[in-house]
Amino acid sequence: MASRLVLVMAAIIVPFSICQGVVGDFRPRLSLIEHYCNNKAYATGDLFGTSVFYVLSDLANKTPDKKGYEYRNKSPYPGYIVYGFGSCSKDLTAKACYECLVSALITMLNACPRKTGVHHKFQDCDLRYETYEIVRRAYIF
Repeated sequence: MASRLVLVMAAIIVPFSICQGVVGDFRPRLSLIEHYCNNKAYATGDLFGTSVFYVLSDLANKTPDKKGYEYRNKSPYPGYIVYGFGSCSKDLTAKACYECLVSALITMLNACPRKTGVHHKFQDCDLRYETYEIVRRAYIF
């Protein structure tokens, strides 16, 4: 599941990178500051994984377009609800925010495969999903 998600995310990155213009060559700082992996895992092929994919791809695609680079979401699949949160430093461009979130997404899927909750905090972005609603922002950029 994790390798499939990484391939799909790569397919999303390339078109976005081609279509978005950036002033300068600013890149997000991708040093991992903190990460958390829930001990509970879901089975390969479980529909929970579909919910995780929905939440993470939606966060990566929509957070850069939100005012303040902060976005919360929820999967639409009854019985397999996943809540997500994404944010970026306000110093980033929308493209750099997207790149940071996709890096966090790929890192979290590789570091915490099939976990029911994961939180990855880089210097310039924060990405998280859980089985419960995420009500507070963990970090202020």
